[in-house]
Amino acid sequence: MSISICNVFAIDLGEQIILFDCGNGESLDQIDANLRAWDLDPGAIAYCFITHPHFDHSGGASLLQKRGVKLVAHTICAEAIGRGDERVCSYLYHKPYHPCETDLFLRDEDRLKIGDLSIEAIYMPGHAEGSMVYSFSWRERMVSVTGDLVAESGSLGWSGSIDFNPKAYIRSLKRFVQMKPDIILPGHRRPAFSRGYIWAEQALNRRDYDMG
Repeated sequence: MSISICNVFAIDLGEQIILFDCGNGESLDQIDANLRAWDLDPGAIAYCFITHPHFDHSGGASLLQKRGVKLVAHTICAEAIGRGDERVCSYLYHKPYHPCETDLFLRDEDRLKIGDLSIEAIYMPGHAEGSMVYSFSWRERMVSVTGDLVAESGSLGWSGSIDFNPKAYIRSLKRFVQMKPDIILPGHRRPAFSRGYIWAEQALNRRDYDMG
């Protein structure tokens, strides 16, 4: 089986860089190369916000931590990546998962200010326990990093994880619609650069899952 990778987003704050998710570990060299292509120094990465514990989103966390990068996650996500148990789903890829300890723990509606950027953590379970959406204002637009909550044209995340919860998923989608994000940076596929909330509305109209 090929190794799946996720989208990794970087915010340049001048003296430091924030990452959202970190890929599976094997993609870290590509992340570094992409940063350099934008004249950004991978050594300036100071924080990595993890949306949820699945291998393709958090497998590179231990490597970043060895560089001195601080890991940020929901407490449940932090527990999963600290144990490296079945919740990280490494069995899908037949690859070992390297557990690591999270540096900063966030709960629902916590805010963390880094430089001039204030990031709000919104707990959005369903796809996996410990899933977070990270939202912030950027150039007067609301940006939401959604992990696998929702993606292009309302596509939904994988439903096969051990802690997938369809009822929690629909509650999270309903809550997300009310947030009215302008820009969605999803875990997979392309971003939405305007009226991102439409993707959440489209997701609510899907019946791929028995949402109970």
